[in-house]
Amino acid sequence: MKILHCSDLHLESAYNAGDREKNKLLKNEALEFFAYLVKFAKQNEVEAVLICGDLFDKTSARKSAIKYIFQLVQDVENITFYYIYGNHDAKLNLDIAKKPENFQIIGDQFMRFDLDENISIGGISLTKQNVESFYNEIDFDKKRFNIFMLHADTAPGSHDPSEFSNVDIRYLKNKNINYLALGHIHKRSEGALDERGIYCNSGNCGNYGFGEETERGFVLMNIKNGKVEVTRQFMPQKRKFVTLSIDISKFQNEKVLENTIDRVLNSQNKDSFMRIKFVGYFEESFDKRIEYLTEKYKEEFFYFEIVDESKMKIDLEQIKKEKLSLKNEYLSMVFSCDELSDSQKEAVAYAGIQALRGEDINL
Repeated sequence: MKILHCSDLHLESAYNAGDREKNKLLKNEALEFFAYLVKFAKQNEVEAVLICGDLFDKTSARKSAIKYIFQLVQDVENITFYYIYGNHDAKLNLDIAKKPENFQIIGDQFMRFDLDENISIGGISLTKQNVESFYNEIDFDKKRFNIFMLHADTAPGSHDPSEFSNVDIRYLKNKNINYLALGHIHKRSEGALDERGIYCNSGNCGNYGFGEETERGFVLMNIKNGKVEVTRQFMPQKRKFVTLSIDISKFQNEKVLENTIDRVLNSQNKDSFMRIKFVGYFEESFDKRIEYLTEKYKEEFFYFEIVDESKMKIDLEQIKKEKLSLKNEYLSMVFSCDELSDSQKEAVAYAGIQALRGEDINL
């Protein structure tokens, strides 16, 4: 039996692409991620699709989007979809009365579905009320191949009773689980759960923002004779979030910096979300021309921005030698403060000099 395991599509995400029309376009494009999953499942004779939380990004979604998702599911009536809520869509009203029969919503109590070939699918949507007790609800027949769906961070030391998306994976051992299907953490991971089973985090399927430049994807499970083969599948993407860091310490003048940006951007997909990040240290006389560069490149890409994390070079020792200097007076006051540690004094001194020079404070 083939089963598709996915999570974290974050449909209807509130993109910040600069204008309303682009945001609407992105929301509609994101729906095609789900359409691709359905098409893949149909072409590969998948019998069940596990959606391990955060199908939607918020507790509200356009009725047209929900209708579109339900229509896609209804069109493949021989495939059953099993869905648990995540922390983002925990209170989403999916209009259960209109959902297709092959779309099973698993609520805040443990549910189990016994399929053919001695395979069972179970799961629970976590809440603040059940996060401490749900372990005791898990009920699987040890003679079957059991899949348990959960939307949670199970990394060692992540357990926090105040956050219903954090659980202690140790309490899931010896529960007759063969495959722990996880969502929530957007990076793919897998490993041994106990002597019987494994855990697998499918990673996120949809675009979510900068800081997540890894490939999107899902997992295909192939279960035969009580054994599972897991293969990673990648999601085709029209747009990617790309961050390129440029150390401006290396540039002697502004034109060389601009030529370098020209060169690195030349090979990038124009449909991308593009971010240039300035890092390193610059001389006081160096003009980064962020507004000029942003205007120059923003029309070349679907979205473009420059994030400045660079710092002005400040020679604190040299400033201390200056006479009749406001900066010198400031440093004397800071370094004579007994309530601050040496590292704190240096950080406060640096921030103050930045302010006195008219720079944004960047610690």
